Amino acid sequence: MSARSCAVLVAGIALLAYANSLANGFAYDDLILIQLNDAVRGADWERLAGGPYWPEGSDGVGLYRPLPMLSYALDWRLWGGRPIAFHLLNLALHAGVSVLVFALLLRFAGVAAGAVGGVLFAIHPVHVEAVANVVGRAELLAALFYLTACLLYLWTPDAARRAARSARLLALGGLYFAALLSKESAVTLPAALVLLDAGARARRGGPSFLRRVGDELPAYALLCVAFLAYLGLRYLALEGLVGDSPHPALRELSTRERLLTALTLWPEYLRLLLVPIQLSSDYSPAVLGPARSLSPAVVAGALVIAGLGAAAVAARRSGPLVALAAAWFGVTIVPVSNILVPVGVLLAERTLYLPSVGLALAAAQATAALRAANARTRAIVTAAAVVLAVGFLARTVTRNPVWHDTDTMYDALIEEHPESYRALWALAGSLEVRGRPELAWRAFQEALALAPNDYGLLADAGRFLGRQLRWDEAERLLRRAIAVRPQIPRAYRILGLQFVRRNRPRDGLSIALDGLGRARWTGELWTVVAAAHAAAADLPAAIRAQRTALTLEAGDAEEWLRLAEYLEATGDAEGAGRARTRARAVEASRHANDTRASRT
Repeated sequence: MSARSCAVLVAGIALLAYANSLANGFAYDDLILIQLNDAVRGADWERLAGGPYWPEGSDGVGLYRPLPMLSYALDWRLWGGRPIAFHLLNLALHAGVSVLVFALLLRFAGVAAGAVGGVLFAIHPVHVEAVANVVGRAELLAALFYLTACLLYLWTPDAARRAARSARLLALGGLYFAALLSKESAVTLPAALVLLDAGARARRGGPSFLRRVGDELPAYALLCVAFLAYLGLRYLALEGLVGDSPHPALRELSTRERLLTALTLWPEYLRLLLVPIQLSSDYSPAVLGPARSLSPAVVAGALVIAGLGAAAVAARRSGPLVALAAAWFGVTIVPVSNILVPVGVLLAERTLYLPSVGLALAAAQATAALRAANARTRAIVTAAAVVLAVGFLARTVTRNPVWHDTDTMYDALIEEHPESYRALWALAGSLEVRGRPELAWRAFQEALALAPNDYGLLADAGRFLGRQLRWDEAERLLRRAIAVRPQIPRAYRILGLQFVRRNRPRDGLSIALDGLGRARWTGELWTVVAAAHAAAADLPAAIRAQRTALTLEAGDAEEWLRLAEYLEATGDAEGAGRARTRARAVEASRHANDTRASRT
């Protein structure tokens, strides 16, 4: 087959593997980042381009990924919030990235070897989270720009074609900038380009490695400029350069303990790449946990790293793609491995999307080496590869529906890893809905024992206890949440409203004002101020606070109706009528959006 035919084949297989993800809706993080995000639904381009990835009030606001957010808003505007449109773009992006992987492999191996690696990447089950869950688009976009930059770097125009050389340089800088604006882990691109240079030199000879890198100094200088520009935008958006808040399991660890924990992840990386039978949407405690001392898992991780290093050194001449594969994985996994800095996850399957190109490189090398084998060996290995590919494809197809919606995802997590604190957290919510509050509280307690510093868990457990009228216990948990993440308004709001319901409006006002001083000014905290003033019979102050809340945030129909109640209580029937009209308009708009979203 020709290279073009193989590229079409790789794209077609990628589309086939993930076609049933088009039936998925919005699940898990999709809800906060897309479906319930006013900036996405209202196409607030300025806020999406110049603000944090997570909406204010969420844990994890130290991320800046404007390109995925802008793409969600564009999808919403074009298709009215229909999930199938979001999933269709994810599917197209994955097919495109798979073709880029094939094209990259062609620079180092033949068409057949490249096709094998490209197909492996296209169908690999570990990519399900990145493709079948809409917010995995950050991985897809980053990989798209990253791999395009790699291919462009490996193409060197004739010295006489100055315009082409200049355009190549500018495109490299632009692609790096776009990759960084998609996901922070794209920072490794310059190192990956050095690796590709070394791999190309090992395979084909030509100018010395140092001379080749020296010739590309203008390109690396432009990459530095792109990186500095990204840092500037990031600083403006986040008011600092600090990254995402560390995973709760990492926050209390020393540097030594964090590094030991990072080592325990490497056998899991290897398992997920080579034997992706058991997959999970969550690898938090107790699926994986922190390592505080030397353990078999730590030793196994060190052996995996040493093995990859030894393979890279041993194969650098006889099997350069194996060396490149090991080095590629090591470089691209570092930003999310918790080795350099603690990040927001212990391990997530979506983070293996770009690193898994290393596996495709190794598969291409194995295919190329098979040519030297006898016919019997080739037949056996080919049959085994076909069986493996069918197994991978089947696992991907059966895994895609797990991301149909949040309930389905949590049901799968509870079944696969009931020991996970997130599974216990989800189980607590389910038990409360089913009218089993005692069992729900027991599940909350087990989850809190595993993750005592998870902000969201503390806030949810405090809100649950408030619904059970266990006010003092609720207050303790909510104050713990505030101590963990004082810059997030959610726990202030929950605690403030609980004080109002307990007929303690002065305490409710105090905690809301404390939140406004320590967190950002948000409408949700001003609604607490309004409720506290109303409970204290200071209706003019309540009206001012409620209007401030609605000025800061569009608000839902309920907030406009609450303003109408305050106005009516003061005798302002005309103002109350306008507020009710606005509430009906907001509700009608929401209903229209929901109707459009349901037409798939």
